[in-house]
Amino acid sequence: MDDEERKFQEGIRKTPWFAEFKREYGEEPDLNTPEYDYRAAWKADIRPQRDKHDGGRYHWASSLPGGKMLKSENHPTAWKEMYMRQTGRNPDEMMWGYATRRPSESEMAYFKKNPSVTGMASEDGRIVLNHEAGLKPEQMMAVARNEAIRLYLRQNKVPLQFSMTPRQVGYFNGTPYAANPAAMRETILARIITGDASAQDYTQEQAAAAQQLLRMMDSGRNR
Repeated sequence: MDDEERKFQEGIRKTPWFAEFKREYGEEPDLNTPEYDYRAAWKADIRPQRDKHDGGRYHWASSLPGGKMLKSENHPTAWKEMYMRQTGRNPDEMMWGYATRRPSESEMAYFKKNPSVTGMASEDGRIVLNHEAGLKPEQMMAVARNEAIRLYLRQNKVPLQFSMTPRQVGYFNGTPYAANPAAMRETILARIITGDASAQDYTQEQAAAAQQLLRMMDSGRNR
């Protein structure tokens, strides 16, 4: 081990991020992962900073000051940097305060068994996206907003009483939502709000419920 590598190993292991990662995931971060170039970041004097959009957890920058990406295309949150570059808008500020995180091993196994599932609202109140689904950044953004809406509904126990159309029920047959009408209603509202055509032939009643929910979320009420 040369002197530069030794200083890198010693320094990064003393960071609060390293300790936080071990607490959260029960293991040390893989400093050799192809998903993120920790050595290039460290050499450029980049250090993890607290992220207000993820409960104050530590996060590394996505790229070097010159724009070169530190995250690979396969990194679970690389899409956010690409989205920001394409639109000039910070995706973290468009998801009503809900953060994304990398999938756990069990969640990745679920995604592999259910490749049509592109995201989920996790039990820890964060958004988990299937970054292996081959979606473009704008598609990932739409999925993230869908899951943020579902998290809001779940956390605030917003009652959903509207009826579903036969076409909607038929569309969700054979999916994880088929046996869960509450989750189906959540998904329909989320897709109406994000302009997803898979909401099918939504009704005026559903559109009114979606508008009311959007006003609640935008105002931050009940949060």
